[in-house]
Amino acid sequence: MYHHQGWSSSSSSSSLLRRVEEEEAVGRYSAEERRERIDKYRSKRNQRNFDKKITYACRKTLADSRPRVKGRARNSSDDAAAAAAAQVEVSPATNNNVPEWWPAVQEALARQEQEAAGLHLCDTADDDLLAAYLGVSSIDLYSPRGH
Repeated sequence: MYHHQGWSSSSSSSSLLRRVEEEEAVGRYSAEERRERIDKYRSKRNQRNFDKKITYACRKTLADSRPRVKGRARNSSDDAAAAAAAQVEVSPATNNNVPEWWPAVQEALARQEQEAAGLHLCDTADDDLLAAYLGVSSIDLYSPRGH
């Protein structure tokens, strides 16, 4: 009786193992299925458009305003990048149809060139802060009040 239980459990486990292998096993495609899949791939490949032009104005504006060295974009705005950006700049006078985003790009390039050259122009807020600092720092805190 004990022997019989061991045999039945091993036969049930082997049948279970066979079912799992059948479910997990990946069979080969028949010649017809393979041909259909290849034809489907080829038709989709022929429909791809590799000459597609993406026209997102915001992405183009950002890309055009990035500093470049030898035509490649740079993350940092060092002197070489500013010089390269100045070389890439095209004057709108030579181009009769100037896009509406072009002046913003030129302003961004000019700002980057000024920052790279260290010619930051102080705005009125900076002037006010400087005046307030100088006014406070000129107070003599150690002088006696009567003198």
